[in-house]
Amino acid sequence: MNARAVRKTGASIRNLDQLCSRGLTGLRRDALEIAQVGLAACDGGVAAREAVSLTPGGILIDGIELSLADGQRLFVLGAGKATLPIAEALEDVLGDRIDSGVVILRRGETADLRHLDCYIADHPLPTRESVEGALHLEEIAQEAKEGYLVIA
Repeated sequence: MNARAVRKTGASIRNLDQLCSRGLTGLRRDALEIAQVGLAACDGGVAAREAVSLTPGGILIDGIELSLADGQRLFVLGAGKATLPIAEALEDVLGDRIDSGVVILRRGETADLRHLDCYIADHPLPTRESVEGALHLEEIAQEAKEGYLVIA
């Protein structure tokens, strides 16, 4: 995978050219491009797209079929560094099959999610927004009954 291919996956070192402008530029560029490949390999959104798919009777997650009959609901809950790319991937793959969900994003992240409520959290000290997001996430989790599927 070259640097251009890595940039298309979303994993990139933003100031690559600046970092490669001094010293042993060829070696530095090689090392940073290797680092970008590593970042792309652990991209949560890419992993979610590869692991999750809809089936006629439910959802396939990493080769395991989980049935979702009529009346069974699907919730998505998330918080943490990889939440946004995973949430975007799950919305792309599962779309309208998602019944409800909450994701808590880091301050500075923006999302255009259709099926999931988004909250912004601060770290390491929580703010009112952080607490509101956590309470809503807990509320949705408590709605889950036996037979529902929760992807967290």
